[in-house]
Amino acid sequence: MAHVIEHLHNGDEVLKLFLTKLKDGGFFYIEYPGKKSLNLPSMYGTLNFYDDPTHVRMFSIPELKKIFEDANCEILQSGTRRNPWNILAMPVRMIATWMKGKKVEANVFGISLVLLNISL
Repeated sequence: MAHVIEHLHNGDEVLKLFLTKLKDGGFFYIEYPGKKSLNLPSMYGTLNFYDDPTHVRMFSIPELKKIFEDANCEILQSGTRRNPWNILAMPVRMIATWMKGKKVEANVFGISLVLLNISL
């Protein structure tokens, strides 16, 4: 579930329903913009949470951990996910995009702010 939950008013209820469908030994992956995105610059391409008008709700790691733990899931990993190569290449990629006459979008940053891997 990549970048879906932040678009749902009832994302917590949707997750609870999905977890009832998860088979024993199954995995659930969720990725969404975290609270740190509120401090990022606002730019075209939705780097900041509020840059996308379809974002309706901010979720925290502790809030989602509780939902998964209440469903007897084991959390394998949680936290901020960043690709160090994309971060190092960011200035070059931004300049190359700009030199091609294209608008620099947030996706050149290659950053996803929060990740949870879940299994029963």
